[in-house]
Formats: sequence, structure tokens, C-alpha cells
Amino acid sequence: MSKYGFGRLGLLLVSLLGLFSLFSGSAFASGPPIVTVNPVSNLRLNTATGNGTVDKNGTASATVKIEYGKTKFYGKSITLPNVTATGAVAVSEIITGLEPLNTYHYRISATNSFGTTVSEDAQFEQLLQWKVAGKPITELSESVLWSDNTGSWAFTGEGTLGGVAVKISCEANYKGAESNAHGKLGISYSFPLKGCKFFSKGVEQKACTPTGLSTVEANGLLQTTSATSVSLGFGECPFGETLPLPAGYGIEPTSEAVTQNVTLLGHAGQLNFSISNPDWSVGGAYKGLAFGIS
Repeated sequence: MSKYGFGRLGLLLVSLLGLFSLFSGSAFASGPPIVTVNPVSNLRLNTATGNGTVDKNGTASATVKIEYGKTKFYGKSITLPNVTATGAVAVSEIITGLEPLNTYHYRISATNSFGTTVSEDAQFEQLLQWKVAGKPITELSESVLWSDNTGSWAFTGEGTLGGVAVKISCEANYKGAESNAHGKLGISYSFPLKGCKFFSKGVEQKACTPTGLSTVEANGLLQTTSATSVSLGFGECPFGETLPLPAGYGIEPTSEAVTQNVTLLGHAGQLNFSISNPDWSVGGAYKGLAFGIS
């Protein structure tokens, strides 16, 4: 073979190697997502955080969801933000509306242009529950009245609303009394607010003052967090009179005490919020008894 022939053959081989390198680094490396599921974290009274990783596996993006339920049929799901970064990306989301004293199954699935990958099944136990004098409230003969003794709790929130960075801080707007208990453990409840300050982009917006935080058709703000809707009321504000917040808060477990300081922790989209330092006590037939979450 002439030198010219060897040159053409060499050029062809180089071209073929280049094409192989190109495809092996992109299309040949692409496929369905790679998914792992990790143990849940942040177990609260009625919430837990599901965790895992998703690798979009060479594609532009992958959609992600968490499925959960009391059996391997699951039945409920949460859609997470799309994964667009390269490599194994950590994903997590708060699972809400969990019932005490139940075992739950959950898994993570991801879909890209090549198909869907489902993780292995994972299980966790939801054991925390409200107790009075060491007994679950479901075993007590009468409804458990509760009241806020001081009205000293505070509502704070930080995150983004409508793509705008915001901060919110408020005080309680009442002081409870035994003769006018605020409700029963397990009943939905509205939190009136006062002294609210609302900041967007670091500037206080006085016309956008929050007026109240409430749940609607809830199976009990203090017992479960399966509210069909949670809303934050405003004055004259670009977000409207009310802002719907997906139910996504959990009650921080603490040890039992005669008066119970419990913090509600929340996550609604890109807004994180908490209701802290409520000085609660039980009344009626159980006045003076210790109660709490354990």
C-alpha cells in the first residue's frame, strides 16, 4: 500500500475513533435515570423527610417523585423539582399527613427521555403521638382541651414568594385562659397574628402585612398535619388577600411537661416557617396533667 493509502487509512481510523469517543461520552452513556433511596430523616409527629439521589444519566433533565403509603401499593405521591445537574444529585422532600403508630413504605422514582427508574422499597415507623399523663389521647374518655397560657409564641418565615425573597415575623394576637380554651387536641385551628413585619428584597412592605395563619378542613392542627389547605392572610399585597400554602409542617417532638413548649416547623414550596414558643397546657378533666409528644 502506498504512503498515500496509509495516510487515508490513518485519517479514517482517527475519524472513527473520534466518532466513537463522541458517542461513548454522550449518547452511548445515556439511559434511564439512576436512583437510590435513603432512610427518612427529621421524624416529627406527622411528617418525615424522604431522601435519596437521582442521576439524570446523560440526559437534559429528569422528573422526580416520592411515592408513599402504608403498603407497597403506596397510593400517594409528591412531585419534586426536576434534576438538571450532572451526577448523583441529592433529593429530599417533606412527607406530610402521616398517622402515628403506623409503618410506612416509600420509594423514589425518576423519569427521563429514556424511561423511568424506581428505587427499592424503604420502610419507616411513625411512632410519635400525643400523650396526657403518659396515655395516648385516643385512650382517654374525654376530649382534651388545651389553651395557650401566655400568647407569647411567634410566627416567622423566610424564603421566596412569587420568586421574590421575603422575610416575615409576627407575634401572637391573644392570651388564652382555661375558661376559654382555644380548642381540643385534634381540632383545626386558626392562629391570629399581630405586630407583623413583612420584608421583600430587604425592604419592609407595610401594605403587605400578614393578618393570620389558618388551616381549613384539617384533621387537627395539633394532632395531624393533613390539612387540605393552609393559608396565610395578607392586607393589600401583590400576593393577594390570602396565599395558599401546601400542608407541609411538622410538630417538633419534645419531652412531656406540665406546660408544653412545642414548635411547629413548616415548609411550603420555597417558604420555610415556624411557630415557636407556645406555652400550652391541658384543661378540663385533665387540667394540671403532663402532656406532650413521645
